[in-house]
Amino acid sequence: MTGGLTALRRHDRVLRPLAAVTLTLIALAPVLIVMAQRWGIHYQPVADQSVLDLRIRDATSLGPNFPLTGPYSRFGWDHPGPTIYYLQAAFEVLTSREPWSVVVSNSLLQGVAIVWMATIAYRNLGLRWLTVWLAVITLAYVGTGPWVFTQVWNPHVAFPFFGLFIVQAWVVAMGRARHLAGFLVVGSFLVQTHVGYVLPVLVVASWAIVRLVVEARHRPREILRWSVWVPAGLAVALMWVAPLVIEPIRSEKSNISALLDFYLGHGSHAAGAALGVSRGMGFLAVEFRWLPPWLGGHDPLNAFSGQSMPASAWWLVVPIALMGAALVKAIVLKQRSYRILCELMLVVFLAGIVTLAMVRGEPFPYLFYWRIIIGCCCTIVPLYVLVCDLGRPFKTLSSSLTCVLAIAMAFASFTFSKEIVDAAGPISPFEKVVATLLRQLRDEKEPRGPVLVRFSGDVLGGVYGGVFDGLAAQGARVHVDPPLGFQFGPGRVAQEEGEPVWYVTEDSQDFSLLSSLPGARVLAQTHPLDASDQARLVELQNDVLSQIPPGSRDRYFSALGQPLVAFTLFGVPGVSQAELDELGALNAKVSRATCLCSVISFPSALVPSWAYRPTEKAHP
Repeated sequence: MTGGLTALRRHDRVLRPLAAVTLTLIALAPVLIVMAQRWGIHYQPVADQSVLDLRIRDATSLGPNFPLTGPYSRFGWDHPGPTIYYLQAAFEVLTSREPWSVVVSNSLLQGVAIVWMATIAYRNLGLRWLTVWLAVITLAYVGTGPWVFTQVWNPHVAFPFFGLFIVQAWVVAMGRARHLAGFLVVGSFLVQTHVGYVLPVLVVASWAIVRLVVEARHRPREILRWSVWVPAGLAVALMWVAPLVIEPIRSEKSNISALLDFYLGHGSHAAGAALGVSRGMGFLAVEFRWLPPWLGGHDPLNAFSGQSMPASAWWLVVPIALMGAALVKAIVLKQRSYRILCELMLVVFLAGIVTLAMVRGEPFPYLFYWRIIIGCCCTIVPLYVLVCDLGRPFKTLSSSLTCVLAIAMAFASFTFSKEIVDAAGPISPFEKVVATLLRQLRDEKEPRGPVLVRFSGDVLGGVYGGVFDGLAAQGARVHVDPPLGFQFGPGRVAQEEGEPVWYVTEDSQDFSLLSSLPGARVLAQTHPLDASDQARLVELQNDVLSQIPPGSRDRYFSALGQPLVAFTLFGVPGVSQAELDELGALNAKVSRATCLCSVISFPSALVPSWAYRPTEKAHP
């Protein structure tokens, strides 16, 4: 009998680690697929991805553009810290600075967070809780989309680290002081990578550290050991020395000051009104509906603006009831670790509501991806606490729920992985456009010296950033206007007048207007139309623009490149309806071929006075 028990224990010591590794690999499947799919494959960064590629490359060598702050924001400042650049730059150096490495490192970093979470959960909490936490993060990914792994972006990289941070908070709060350094490093990484994590991280970290001290009150020597606090303090100090000490010395106005000005309403851009508690509750309630996004339900979005829409706050009754019941059960049965976990879920839940209430500006989904993880945590975790460790009669119930979570995780991972496989190919349709423009510039041996690069019109396709990044990667001396130094690097700000000015356009109407001006030289362009149709397009757009009353030109200018231009300009006095119909047909051809994009050069003396600068926009 004793020999049989020994054999079972030995067997168990093999099966449990094997099960843990298997579950972790299932959760990692999307990461592994992206790495296999994108490794060594040509990639042309565009849009925000091109700026990140540029700044990651800057981090591979010391110089005036070495990043001391994080990814840029559309509001004129950078996110707090540069750690994301340094981590991805280390991988880029290992892969000879190839552009595809930023896609792979974006996925790899998320994989690191998943593996770290699995390791902590298994070693400190056991196989059951490993299953729970991997199910949480895998299901949370379902609420995003396959682009979270392939599209290089700071909100995407930070996403799984928030789940890791919550697991670390539980472990630290239970008195496992050795995890404090890693906990603070991950919290710092989240805050540096996206400013939207500031409040959740500060609230959860404060609670966890207070809880750590309380749990260790009977073991004061353990909590006061230098090996607990010194490594944690050094790690955090090292991460924050660049943005808090070095960057303010290098800059006339520090990035932290710009951030504070923005949120206090003193910045050059209006922060906008906060969402408020009622709407904040509604935005979090989306994650607790009968079929939330993380279980395959739809995420309510405004069809025209792409902004998130709130649900009824009454859905919050679901997590409140689950967390309250789980807390009562933990208190009654004197389950200390579960009581701490329930407290953590309540802290995370309340921090989520307060943070959402304080969000300013348009509520785009990427601003609060972390609410998906809160939704998963505050549903799955208290439900699991309710059914586990209730004694032998209920053991089957907890085992069944563990199996259900494992199956749900496997299904979610398979489905998500399939979406990634199906999305193979160019990440953006504008990659080909940028590659074409860069190739034409190389053929023309341009630029021949330093140039000031600007954009005209829309930048949603990301052609401007892609062209700038591509030129910088080739060693060209490309500069931007001073207001864009925070985005492209302070060393790339134009210091004096006299450089040729290049305009990068994505819209045909900008091409038509700029290319017709004195001194304009078209250096590169895509060709969606044959020569006669393109000439006619330019003629029609300039002719129609001249017919629009001067006071209305800025209002209608962007419509000149749209297939529905005849509808938009219908009834405008003096505009020929026949020309609008012909123009709409040509615009439809252009839109089917992505764009009529271009790079147009002007001598500095002939740059049109009305042309777009980063601080103003007007059309003649």
